[in-house]
Amino acid sequence: MLLWIALPTLVIIVGVLVITIGHLRDSNASDIERESLQRASDAAARFDGAFRAASAIAATTAQAMALRPDLSESGIYSQLGANVMQSRVIFGAAMAFDPAVRTMGDDLFCPYVCRDGEGLRRLNIGRSTYDWHADPRWTWWHEPITRGRGVWSAPYFDAGAGNVTMVTFSSPFPVGDRLAGVTTVDVDLDSIRDRVGAEVLSGLSFFILTPEGRFVFSGLDDDDTGKTIMQAAQAAGHTELALAAVRMISGKPGVAVVPGFRGALPRGWEAFAETQWTFFAPMESTGWSVVALMPERVAFATANRRVRMAVIGLGAALTMIVASIVVVSGAMARPIRRLRDSARRIASGDLIARVEGVTGSDEIADLGRAFNTMTDDLEAHIDRLADERAARERLERDMHVARQIQQGLLPAEPPPIEGFDVAGWSRPADQTGGDYYDWQLLPDGRFVIVLADVTGHGLGPALVTAFCRAYTRAIFRKYDGLSESMSELNELLGTDLSDSRFITLVAAVIDSRAGEVQVLSAGHGPILHYSKATGSVDSHGAHGLPLGISPDAVFDEAQRFCLGPGDILALTTDGLFEWSRADGRMFGTDRLRESLARHAPRDSGSIIEGLVRDVEDFAGSAPQIDDVTAVIIKRAP
Repeated sequence: MLLWIALPTLVIIVGVLVITIGHLRDSNASDIERESLQRASDAAARFDGAFRAASAIAATTAQAMALRPDLSESGIYSQLGANVMQSRVIFGAAMAFDPAVRTMGDDLFCPYVCRDGEGLRRLNIGRSTYDWHADPRWTWWHEPITRGRGVWSAPYFDAGAGNVTMVTFSSPFPVGDRLAGVTTVDVDLDSIRDRVGAEVLSGLSFFILTPEGRFVFSGLDDDDTGKTIMQAAQAAGHTELALAAVRMISGKPGVAVVPGFRGALPRGWEAFAETQWTFFAPMESTGWSVVALMPERVAFATANRRVRMAVIGLGAALTMIVASIVVVSGAMARPIRRLRDSARRIASGDLIARVEGVTGSDEIADLGRAFNTMTDDLEAHIDRLADERAARERLERDMHVARQIQQGLLPAEPPPIEGFDVAGWSRPADQTGGDYYDWQLLPDGRFVIVLADVTGHGLGPALVTAFCRAYTRAIFRKYDGLSESMSELNELLGTDLSDSRFITLVAAVIDSRAGEVQVLSAGHGPILHYSKATGSVDSHGAHGLPLGISPDAVFDEAQRFCLGPGDILALTTDGLFEWSRADGRMFGTDRLRESLARHAPRDSGSIIEGLVRDVEDFAGSAPQIDDVTAVIIKRAP
């Protein structure tokens, strides 16, 4: 009788087991491909972020040099040292000048700062090191000068200067109407491989390829640097890898299964002793591709574990079912009913409900004891959740208070300047931000208006804005000229800020009697000037370096604007015009000028509302990722 009861159960469970194993095998390949593509995209994004951050440092420095090409040699070395210290993957930074613009005596002028142990080393890369100006092999100089834009170099060993294998991003800067030099950052390939690759692709072999298929760095053999992957694969006799390499450099993410070597393994190709799943994805900023290798046995390990667990689980179920048939149904029913009643009590809210009379050592007794343990754990877990929720609410309240305090530092009312309509607005990307604006009455009756942007956003930059505001309120009352005020402010902030943080700040002094506005910008731009008479909007750049970068920075005299009736000066932070859509396109300064001209007939507050609305309409569903601040100064019609 027992056999006739157990046999159908056995047949059913074995059938379920066969179906489950078949389904797991069918779905496993697509699961691996999907997970591998995601991992490749994540790895490419992390590498891309590191290279993008490095290139942004060089590009920002080039913009600053376009404004101050006569920066002193000590100022250049200070700037380059600050660039190197911004990221551990940056090995060195240089600033190379065309000999027709600037030299060091009769030698080339190329100040260079690189890492030297825990410190920094300074040198000039002149002809005694290598003639980068005359020798076309040094593409880090020739490519950006020829193309007129920033470019990444191919990998190379920087003998005589950095003495490491690196890639260089070079960004040109002009003097007048000609390109006068380049600013560079060197990325140490060993460092970025160890720091970024090991973090994202821990335990996996990987390499990075250029669009031509050349190794940026290789996880196979150091001798492969400079070759294309197709050449390396063909030299190693691996035709399948050479064919898969064409897909790897296509600029699209994908997965390719590459079989292992069928013959003797070449040196450096030990990874291909077995079949590899290669997954790859492009890096947007450089056009390079990240390729990672995962042995097929590792890729299928999860699926094999699922099969084993399914077999174990169904086998255990069969054993328990057969054992349950032997147990007297009445002896089973009583403890099950007690479990049911206790579960209903818990469902009704009685979290201390327990199963009474739990004795013996059978499965039902174990289940009863586990149930009692579960109720104890459930009550403790609910208490922990309540404590965590209370802590989170306290933190949110504290952040809300911090936001209120920061917002309270912003002016509550527009300044009462006769003949001028002034409005300001700011919205941080987080609870608190690194932007602020302010205005104050000077002793001589003029008003000074300040707008500043601290690098980053969040609580740290918010604290910086607080003491920056305090400094400006004290300093701008001491001097008649903006350049003296800006110099003292730069000196104070330079002692307070870390090497990786700086402030862009623009100050405008309004003389209502003369209808004149004096403007001085420390690394902050653009400054937009709308002329009612012509209906045009002119863009003006910064007048000096950002604050906190160079302690000996010198600021020129302020730029004067004689505003006619209806003329406008617009000051904004980059969070407004760099707001991007989902496809990565930024709103940009051209659209900002068009928006300003369109809303110019309105009052200052409405102009800001119109600018923000135009940017938000352009961005669509893309979130705000940076603080946004704007100040409008309009001469009354």
